[in-house]
Amino acid sequence: MKKKRVIGILLAIVYLLMISYVTFNFIDHQSLSNLTSPWIALVSAVIIRLAMKKDSFFTSSLKLLYYMSLLWGVADLIWLYEAEVLKNDPSESVFLMYLYLAPNVLLLASAVKYLISNLKKWHTFQLTVDILITFLIIVVSLRYSLFAFYDFERFSFHENINHVGYILTDVIALTLVVVMIISARVSKISAPMKWIIFGYFTFIFTDYFYVFASVFENYQPNAIIDSFYMLSIVFFATGAASEWLKPSLIINPDAYTSPQNKGGNKRLWLLSLIPLWMFFKGLLNLEAMAIVLFFLVAYYSVSKHIQLAIQNESLLMSEKLINERLEFLVEKRTTDLKSSYEKIERQAITDALGGLYNRKYLIDKMDEWTNLEHRAFTLYYMDLDHFKIINDIHGHEMGDAVLIEVSHRFLKWHKDNLIVARVGGDEFGILHLHEAIEDREIDLHICQDIHDIFSDKIVIEDYVFDIDASIGVARYPQDASEREMLIKYAELSMYQAKKSSDGKGCVFYSKSIAEANTRKNKIELLLKTIDFDEEFTLHFQPQFSLTDETLIGVEALIRWRNPELGQVSPGEFIPIAEDTGNINKIGKWVIVSAFKQISKWHEMGAHDLKMAINLSPQHFDSVNFFPFLVDTFDRYGVLPEWIDFEITENSAMSSATAMEEIFTTLSGLGVSISVDDFGTGYSSLSYIKRFDIDQLKIAKELIDTIVEDASDRVIIEAIILMCKGMGLMTIAEGVETQEQYEILKALGCDAMQGYYLSRPISVADFEKKYLCEASKPDADLSPEQNLIG
Repeated sequence: MKKKRVIGILLAIVYLLMISYVTFNFIDHQSLSNLTSPWIALVSAVIIRLAMKKDSFFTSSLKLLYYMSLLWGVADLIWLYEAEVLKNDPSESVFLMYLYLAPNVLLLASAVKYLISNLKKWHTFQLTVDILITFLIIVVSLRYSLFAFYDFERFSFHENINHVGYILTDVIALTLVVVMIISARVSKISAPMKWIIFGYFTFIFTDYFYVFASVFENYQPNAIIDSFYMLSIVFFATGAASEWLKPSLIINPDAYTSPQNKGGNKRLWLLSLIPLWMFFKGLLNLEAMAIVLFFLVAYYSVSKHIQLAIQNESLLMSEKLINERLEFLVEKRTTDLKSSYEKIERQAITDALGGLYNRKYLIDKMDEWTNLEHRAFTLYYMDLDHFKIINDIHGHEMGDAVLIEVSHRFLKWHKDNLIVARVGGDEFGILHLHEAIEDREIDLHICQDIHDIFSDKIVIEDYVFDIDASIGVARYPQDASEREMLIKYAELSMYQAKKSSDGKGCVFYSKSIAEANTRKNKIELLLKTIDFDEEFTLHFQPQFSLTDETLIGVEALIRWRNPELGQVSPGEFIPIAEDTGNINKIGKWVIVSAFKQISKWHEMGAHDLKMAINLSPQHFDSVNFFPFLVDTFDRYGVLPEWIDFEITENSAMSSATAMEEIFTTLSGLGVSISVDDFGTGYSSLSYIKRFDIDQLKIAKELIDTIVEDASDRVIIEAIILMCKGMGLMTIAEGVETQEQYEILKALGCDAMQGYYLSRPISVADFEKKYLCEASKPDADLSPEQNLIG
C-alpha cells in the first residue's frame, strides 16, 4: 500500500509537470520549458521503475522503457545546461543529436523484446505475413510522402544518419506494434497495454513530424512537437502505474498471448487507417494508394488460406492435447491415489504430535520380531519425570511443545536396529534388536544415551525445563516370550524406576518387581472386599507438651491385620487405596472410629484431650464429605475443638485456590488444622499466611538429623520462630532420642510425638496408661520404661 501511494503521488506530479510544460511551450517561454522537460522524463522513469514487478507480464519491456525515459531526461538536462548556463545552441550539438536518437533504439528494443519473449505464442507463418504486409504498407506510405521531399544533399552526414535512424527505428517499432494489435485475438486489451501502445504511437508519429519539420526547416525547440514527445513518455509511466493503481483492469496475460492467438484478418482495417489518413491529407497520391490496396487484397487472400490451415492444425493439436490431458489425468490420479495411500499408511504408524512412530507400529514391530529365530530384542519403556507439573502450571499447549522437542531429539538420535515410538501422553517406547541373547552392556549403554538426550535443558520461549526420564527395561525372550507380558514388565520396571531414589532412573525387570506388583494387586483386591471393622483398628500416638511433658493430644493411626497377608503397613496400602479410590471409605471409617473414641474418652474425664486425624486430598473431591463431617459431629456428640485435622504440606499446595476454600470450610466447622510433614515439600510462607492454619508439624526427616546437622537445626529454629511470630503452634514428629528432645525443647518447640516418650498404642493400652493412671509420664521412670508396645 505504501508503494501504491508513492506511485500515485508521483503520477500526479508528472501530470502537473506536463501541464506546466505545455503551458510554457504555448507562451513560448524557452527557459521554463527547458527547466521543466527533463523532470517529466526523470519522474516518469522513477514511476516505471517502481511499478515494475518481478512476475509481471510486461516487466522485461518496461525495463527498456525505463532506460529510454531516463536517457531522455539526461539528454534534456544536458540541453538545459547548454542553453541556459553555457548560452549555446543545443540543436547544433552532434553529441545531443545522437543522444536523442538513443531513446528510439531503446523504444524499438522494448517492442522487439516483447515480441521475442512471446513469439512462440503466435503462429509463425501468420505472424511473418502480418509483419511483412505491415512493413510494406508503412514503407510505401513513407516512400510517397516523406522521402518524396527528402534531399540527402541538403543535410550534413550526421543529420542524415540521425533522420534515417529516426525513420528506420520508428518503421520497425510501428510495424511490431501494429502486428501485436492485429494478430492478437482478444476482445479487450488490458489498460497497461493500451497506455503503452498510445505511447508508442505518439512517440513514433511525433518522430515523423519532427523529421518533416527538419526537412522543411521549420522545427523550433519546445514547440508542439516536443510536447508530444513528453506526452508519449507520460503515457509509458501511466501504463506502468496502472498495474498498481487499477489492477482489476489487467487481463490474464495468458489470454493475451496464449497458444490460441494465431493471428487473423479481423483487424485488417487497421492497416488501412494510416494510408487513408495520409491520402486525405494529400500526403499520398493515387498511385501509392493503389499499391497499398493491392497489398491489402493480397494479404486478405493469403491470410484466409493460412487461417484455414491453422484451424485444421488447431483441431489436430486439440485432439492431441485432449489425449495427452486424459493420459495426464489418469497418471495424476494414479499418482495421487498412490500418494494418498502412502500418506495414510505413514499416518497410521506415525505419532501426529512429534513425528515419531506410534504405539501401533511399536506393537506390530514387536510381533514381527518375536517371530525371528535366534534373535533377541529389548523394550525400553520411558516416562518423563514430573511432566504433569508442566501441564498443570503452564497448560497443555506448553506440554505439547515439550513433547515435540523431546520427539525431535529422539529423531536426531540415530542408532542401528533401533525404533523409537511415542505410545501415549509422555510415555515412549524404544525397541532395540540384538544380534545376541546376552547383551546387557548394550542395554545399559542405550539407557545412558537416553538420559544424555535430556542433559541439555529444554528451552521454549522464555521458559526453561530441566527434564529427565524414568526407564523400565524388559528383554525378549529372557523376561517374557509374549509381547503383552513384555510391555507389562517394562511398564512395571518404569514405575519402579520412578520410585527409585538412586537417581539412575533405569530399572531392569526382575522377579522381585513382579512379586511386588502381584502383592500390590492382591492388596488392591482385598481392599475392595475387606470388612473394615474386622481387619482395621486404630492405634493412637500420644502428643506431649515440651514445656511440662503433659499429654495434650493423640494422633489416630490406622492399622490393618489381614488373615492372609498378616500385618500390612499403612505406607504400603494407603497409596494403593488412593490410587484405586478406596481411600474415601477408609477415611470415613477412620473419622467415625476416631470420633467414637474421643467422645468416649471425654466421657471418661479426658476433657483437654484432642484427637488428630489425617485427611487425604481425595476426601475433598467428594461432594458429600463436608456434609458427612457435620453429620458425624452431631451423631457422636463430638465438639469441633476436640478435633485436629492434619493435611500434608504437598496436598496443601496441590491446588492453592481449592485448598484455600477447603481450609476456610474446615475452620468454619471450628476444628483446628495442622499442616503435616512441614519442611519436606514446598515450605511456602505464602500459603501459611493465606490459609487458616493452627499448627505446623515439623517433618521427621528434619528431626532425624537435628543432632548431627547444624543446618537442619537452623531450619527448625527458623520454623519455630516463624510460627511464634504468626501465632502458630509447632509440634515435632518422630522424636526418638533424648538429644533430639533436649534440642527441640531448647529451641522452643511447643509439642512433640515419637518413640522417645511413646509408640503408637492400642485403645486398651492408652486408656490403661493415660486415662486410668496419671496423665503425665512418671518422672522417676526412664523414657524406656514409659514406652508401651
